[in-house]
Amino acid sequence: MEKEVFKNTSKKSFILRIKILLIVLLAPLIFHGENNLNTIQKKQTSTLSQSNQKIGVEKRKEIWKAIILIENTAMRDAELKFQNASDWKAKMNYEDEQYQKYLKKLLKHYKIDEDIKGIIMMEAIENEWPEKGGKISLKI
Repeated sequence: MEKEVFKNTSKKSFILRIKILLIVLLAPLIFHGENNLNTIQKKQTSTLSQSNQKIGVEKRKEIWKAIILIENTAMRDAELKFQNASDWKAKMNYEDEQYQKYLKKLLKHYKIDEDIKGIIMMEAIENEWPEKGGKISLKI
């Protein structure tokens, strides 16, 4: 059975996506230094080209919506389990655990790795792909 992606994106979900985007964009500078940035960008462009050939645009859009789904589901799970505001650290840890669990399912289901997932996320943000609507085949 296919699931419809969440129709309402919360402020927390938006902030989480911004953090992920910043990590994806800044990681090369932090871990490899500015001198290697051109090499990394060439590698990312090459990997993007390879992933585009292997995974069609509609499937990449579905994967993007599945990423949003697992982020929202992990956040919802944590909010339901930890409703007391003083449990914020436990809530964050639980949300991360749930996200990692769902992420493993996503990567296995779509037969991609985290590099391809990151490339799809960058492509989705750059092209302003919608986060809601449509159906996905991932069951969580």
